[in-house]
Amino acid sequence: MLRGTAMHLLCQERLKKLGYEVEPKKEINIGLVTIVGRADAIKDTREHGLEIKTSGKWEIMYKAKPWALYQAKCEASLFEIPVFFVVQPILKRDGRFILQAIGKAERDDDWFAEQVKLVQVFHERLISISSRAKS
Repeated sequence: MLRGTAMHLLCQERLKKLGYEVEPKKEINIGLVTIVGRADAIKDTREHGLEIKTSGKWEIMYKAKPWALYQAKCEASLFEIPVFFVVQPILKRDGRFILQAIGKAERDDDWFAEQVKLVQVFHERLISISSRAKS
């Protein structure tokens, strides 16, 4: 985990120099629930965002995992960005690194609204279970 955190920090420092906002945060309130999103990087032109994924084993990933694409798709709508790329930092032998795109998620506000509804239903179920447990 520490390697992943260190690689994120290294990437984000370099991305700042390329015109990216790093670690932007956005919240939306839905009743008693607040959904909080924090993206790894968003281009200053707001044309795309980046979700950085690392491998604890330093292995190259050729395809984003489904949960990473889900996260990127949520972030695209939450931050109102047309597309988020899931990228993996790859360290080259000469000390340079590249960000290899391993997935792409486009903004879909209708889909995101459905995901928010699922969060609301889940929250209501938790409240119901909690109320029954107290009685």
